[in-house]
Amino acid sequence: MKHLCYLILLVGMSFLSCGDDERGIEMIYTNDFFISAAQNPFETLFIETTLATQADFFLGMDKEEIKNIHLTYGRLSNVEGVNYDFIQEVSISVDSEIYEVGYRNDIRDNQGTTLELISNLTDVKPFMVEDDFRLIVRIRFKYAPFFNIEQNRLELRFEAFK
Repeated sequence: MKHLCYLILLVGMSFLSCGDDERGIEMIYTNDFFISAAQNPFETLFIETTLATQADFFLGMDKEEIKNIHLTYGRLSNVEGVNYDFIQEVSISVDSEIYEVGYRNDIRDNQGTTLELISNLTDVKPFMVEDDFRLIVRIRFKYAPFFNIEQNRLELRFEAFK
Protein backbone atom coordinates (compact mmCIF):
# COMPACT_ATOMS: atom_id res chain seq x y z
CA MET A 1 0.00 0.00 0.00
CA LYS A 2 2.82 2.36 0.90
CA HIS A 3 4.54 1.68 -2.44
CA LEU A 4 1.28 2.37 -4.29
CA CYS A 5 1.01 5.79 -2.64
CA TYR A 6 4.58 6.64 -3.69
CA LEU A 7 3.86 5.48 -7.23
CA ILE A 8 0.71 7.62 -7.45
CA LEU A 9 2.58 10.60 -6.04
CA LEU A 10 5.44 10.12 -8.51
CA VAL A 11 3.10 9.83 -11.51
CA GLY A 12 1.12 12.85 -10.35
CA MET A 13 4.24 14.97 -10.00
CA SER A 14 5.45 14.00 -13.46
CA PHE A 15 2.22 15.36 -14.96
CA LEU A 16 2.68 18.62 -13.09
CA SER A 17 5.99 19.21 -14.82
CA CYS A 18 4.37 18.93 -18.26
CA GLY A 19 3.76 22.33 -19.70
CA ASP A 20 5.01 24.81 -22.19
CA ASP A 21 8.70 24.10 -22.49
CA GLU A 22 9.09 26.87 -25.04
CA ARG A 23 12.54 28.35 -25.30
CA GLY A 24 12.98 32.07 -25.34
CA ILE A 25 14.14 34.25 -28.19
CA GLU A 26 17.93 34.59 -28.19
CA MET A 27 19.56 38.02 -28.24
CA ILE A 28 23.34 37.71 -28.77
CA TYR A 29 25.88 40.49 -28.18
CA THR A 30 29.67 40.74 -28.23
CA ASN A 31 31.94 43.47 -26.95
CA ASP A 32 35.71 43.74 -27.41
CA PHE A 33 37.89 45.68 -24.97
CA PHE A 34 41.48 46.32 -23.84
CA ILE A 35 43.18 45.48 -20.52
CA SER A 36 46.39 47.43 -19.88
CA ALA A 37 49.51 45.93 -18.30
CA ALA A 38 49.77 49.12 -16.22
CA GLN A 39 46.46 48.39 -14.51
CA ASN A 40 46.63 49.06 -10.77
CA PRO A 41 45.60 45.91 -8.87
CA PHE A 42 44.17 48.05 -6.04
CA GLU A 43 41.67 49.73 -8.36
CA THR A 44 38.68 48.18 -10.06
CA LEU A 45 38.58 48.45 -13.84
CA PHE A 46 35.24 49.74 -15.16
CA ILE A 47 34.45 49.43 -18.85
CA GLU A 48 31.21 51.10 -19.92
CA THR A 49 29.84 50.70 -23.42
CA THR A 50 26.57 51.53 -25.10
CA LEU A 51 25.35 48.77 -27.42
CA ALA A 52 22.44 48.79 -29.85
CA THR A 53 19.82 46.31 -28.64
CA GLN A 54 18.50 45.54 -32.14
CA ALA A 55 15.31 44.57 -30.32
CA ASP A 56 13.17 44.82 -33.46
CA PHE A 57 15.50 42.41 -35.29
CA PHE A 58 15.79 39.89 -32.44
CA LEU A 59 12.23 39.99 -31.14
CA GLY A 60 10.32 40.52 -34.38
CA MET A 61 7.09 41.15 -32.49
CA ASP A 62 5.35 43.59 -30.26
CA LYS A 63 7.66 44.34 -27.36
CA GLU A 64 4.72 44.32 -24.98
CA GLU A 65 4.38 40.54 -25.53
CA ILE A 66 7.75 39.97 -23.84
CA LYS A 67 7.42 39.20 -20.12
CA ASN A 68 11.10 39.13 -19.16
CA ILE A 69 14.62 39.10 -20.55
CA HIS A 70 17.60 37.66 -18.71
CA LEU A 71 21.16 36.50 -19.37
CA THR A 72 21.48 32.79 -20.10
CA TYR A 73 25.14 32.62 -21.11
CA GLY A 74 28.23 34.77 -20.70
CA ARG A 75 31.90 34.27 -21.49
CA LEU A 76 35.05 36.37 -21.34
CA SER A 77 37.88 35.22 -23.58
CA ASN A 78 41.00 36.35 -25.38
CA VAL A 79 42.71 35.06 -28.50
CA GLU A 80 46.20 36.15 -27.47
CA GLY A 81 46.74 33.11 -25.25
CA VAL A 82 47.09 35.15 -22.07
CA ASN A 83 45.99 33.30 -18.95
CA TYR A 84 43.35 35.10 -16.84
CA ASP A 85 45.14 34.20 -13.56
CA PHE A 86 45.46 37.89 -12.68
CA ILE A 87 41.67 38.41 -12.46
CA GLN A 88 40.00 38.06 -9.06
CA GLU A 89 36.40 38.87 -10.04
CA VAL A 90 34.30 39.86 -13.06
CA SER A 91 30.84 41.41 -12.91
CA ILE A 92 28.58 42.30 -15.85
CA SER A 93 25.72 44.76 -15.38
CA VAL A 94 23.12 46.42 -17.57
CA ASP A 95 22.20 50.10 -17.16
CA SER A 96 23.71 50.43 -13.67
CA GLU A 97 25.57 48.25 -11.20
CA ILE A 98 22.25 47.47 -9.55
CA TYR A 99 21.23 45.24 -12.48
CA GLU A 100 24.02 42.66 -12.39
CA VAL A 101 23.28 39.98 -15.00
CA GLY A 102 26.38 37.82 -14.68
CA TYR A 103 29.50 37.36 -12.61
CA ARG A 104 32.46 35.16 -11.79
CA ASN A 105 34.38 35.44 -8.55
CA ASP A 106 37.12 33.56 -6.73
CA ILE A 107 38.86 32.76 -9.99
CA ARG A 108 41.55 30.17 -9.38
CA ASP A 109 45.04 30.03 -10.86
CA ASN A 110 45.63 28.31 -14.22
CA GLN A 111 42.18 29.42 -15.33
CA GLY A 112 43.15 29.64 -18.98
CA THR A 113 42.13 32.12 -21.65
CA THR A 114 38.38 31.78 -21.07
CA LEU A 115 36.11 32.63 -18.14
CA GLU A 116 32.60 31.21 -18.16
CA LEU A 117 30.28 33.58 -16.31
CA ILE A 118 27.50 32.64 -13.91
CA SER A 119 24.13 34.07 -14.93
CA ASN A 120 21.82 35.88 -12.56
CA LEU A 121 18.08 35.83 -13.17
CA THR A 122 17.90 39.62 -13.22
CA ASP A 123 15.09 40.79 -15.49
CA VAL A 124 16.46 43.50 -17.80
CA LYS A 125 13.47 43.87 -20.12
CA PRO A 126 13.06 47.64 -19.51
CA PHE A 127 16.56 48.24 -20.92
CA MET A 128 16.67 45.58 -23.65
CA VAL A 129 13.53 46.72 -25.51
CA GLU A 130 14.91 50.24 -25.96
CA ASP A 131 17.11 51.29 -28.90
CA ASP A 132 20.34 50.78 -26.94
CA PHE A 133 21.54 49.73 -23.52
CA ARG A 134 24.51 50.50 -21.30
CA LEU A 135 26.79 47.56 -20.58
CA ILE A 136 29.11 47.79 -17.56
CA VAL A 137 32.02 45.38 -17.10
CA ARG A 138 33.71 45.50 -13.70
CA ILE A 139 37.00 43.63 -13.21
CA ARG A 140 38.94 43.30 -9.95
CA PHE A 141 42.54 42.10 -10.13
CA LYS A 142 44.69 39.83 -7.94
CA TYR A 143 47.76 41.51 -9.41
CA ALA A 144 48.57 43.65 -12.45
CA PRO A 145 48.66 41.79 -15.77
CA PHE A 146 52.13 41.30 -17.22
CA PHE A 147 51.06 42.13 -20.79
CA ASN A 148 48.65 44.43 -22.56
CA ILE A 149 45.71 42.28 -23.60
CA GLU A 150 44.17 43.93 -26.62
CA GLN A 151 41.70 41.33 -27.80
CA ASN A 152 39.37 40.55 -24.92
CA ARG A 153 35.92 39.52 -26.02
CA LEU A 154 32.80 39.44 -23.91
CA GLU A 155 30.05 37.22 -25.35
CA LEU A 156 26.55 37.53 -23.91
CA ARG A 157 23.38 35.64 -24.77
CA PHE A 158 20.11 36.93 -23.41
CA GLU A 159 16.74 35.20 -23.79
CA ALA A 160 13.43 36.98 -24.08
CA PHE A 161 10.37 35.04 -22.89
CA LYS A 162 6.73 35.62 -23.79
